[in-house]
Amino acid sequence: MLSFAKWALIAIGVVAAIWFVVILWWQSSQRQITPGDALTYLVVLPAAALLGIAGMRWMRKRAPAVETGPVDAPASGGVQPAPDDAAANGLPILAAWSFTSIGTSLDEYRQALIDKRQRPHPDAGMLDDYGFPLHTARIRELDISTVQDDLKAVISRNAGLAQAQDDLDREGFLRTLALTSQLLAQLNAEWPLADDAPDSSASSHGSATLRGRDAVGAMTDMRLQLQIKMIVPSSFTPAEQQLTLSYLLENAAALPIESQQLHVQILPAADDPVALQLAERFRAEALDSEQPQALLLLACESALCPVVAERWQAENKLFGSHAPHGQMPGEAAFAILCANRQALPLSMDAPACLLQRVVHARREHSADNGGKPGHATLAAVVADALAAAGVAGNAIGAVACDADHRSSRVLECIGAMLEHTPQLDAIENRLSVNEACGHTGAASNAGGWAAGIAQVRQAGSPVLLFNVSHAFERAAAVLLPANERPQPS
Repeated sequence: MLSFAKWALIAIGVVAAIWFVVILWWQSSQRQITPGDALTYLVVLPAAALLGIAGMRWMRKRAPAVETGPVDAPASGGVQPAPDDAAANGLPILAAWSFTSIGTSLDEYRQALIDKRQRPHPDAGMLDDYGFPLHTARIRELDISTVQDDLKAVISRNAGLAQAQDDLDREGFLRTLALTSQLLAQLNAEWPLADDAPDSSASSHGSATLRGRDAVGAMTDMRLQLQIKMIVPSSFTPAEQQLTLSYLLENAAALPIESQQLHVQILPAADDPVALQLAERFRAEALDSEQPQALLLLACESALCPVVAERWQAENKLFGSHAPHGQMPGEAAFAILCANRQALPLSMDAPACLLQRVVHARREHSADNGGKPGHATLAAVVADALAAAGVAGNAIGAVACDADHRSSRVLECIGAMLEHTPQLDAIENRLSVNEACGHTGAASNAGGWAAGIAQVRQAGSPVLLFNVSHAFERAAAVLLPANERPQPS
């Protein structure tokens, strides 16, 4: 009976979501609604979704039960300790930061995702080709003039950047770096790692690379080594990437890390789960290293740019009257700090949580193909991630991901959650960055991860992470509470 009630609530939620998107589309397009439109979008489309849900329920009933025991909810305010073997293999996450349209701190961001009251809305500052406002999630009063002045100063100090002077007018680029500036201000105020190394007269700049180039200089002593990897939009031109690297290098010098121990890298990305993949590489290579090492991931993007909107509209990816399943421009910035065991004694706080092994796979069919919206690939990587963490699905307290309003992504999430975390409400217990913040592109994977970190820290129960924004790439991992500081080997 309880199972039927849960499925009924999910069905009601899906129908309500479809009606909400359709009515929102009609209002934004101001089109004349015919009886045929009403029948197609308010009856046939929800009926098709309900048939899909009924099919999933039928397949779930036919599948053999894996776990028949009761689901034990964690005690209020209690913390579930990580299993010993998982704690041994988990990557310590020291802290996370965020700057978004729904909150300028990590706690505000998490609470807004839980409340689910904020969504992209019509923005008079951005219009489509028909003169109607686009639905965006704009960060109000984001100052780009200061960043523009800072970039001019960076160019004046670096003769090789003179050609980048012409790139200082694109709004999306400037807003992305303005978000980065806000994030760096939080980092400088709340940096948790101490550096006991003596003062050095070395250059004020660390080594720097773009993707595909080797780091400059060798790091051979036993002081803390910090890798800063900034994920930027794949639409950034080479000149914009180089200017971003120079800007980040100058600002990173304020961190209490010896310049010779600092390596900064820029990595362009779109919707792919680069943040989790970088963390998995660091976990595999550095977790047991005798050298104290830390990884700072920055992920920033602003799609509030006429150039981006024009490209999306040309590709039929922009939400509007002709593309109700298109993307809504958003903007956000996130930072996540990871460390290996040898670096933990330098931390002023215990780890916030432990990231378990990241599992990656690729869908056979694009999630943007309406005929193939299945969740099989996502369910498979979730199963492997749970197994790698040594955690049963009924122990998961919440899901954090990068889903947005598109029904293909919502149904994919629901399918995987029903299969592996049936005790969770697939709507209420899912923290989805792009539903609230609009499409955040390069920042979306880190945005879901940051929400999961905040949730583990506050609720004390494991959180399942996965991504669905990309058309093909899928990755999943589990965040476990870290109640005890692991000792360095």
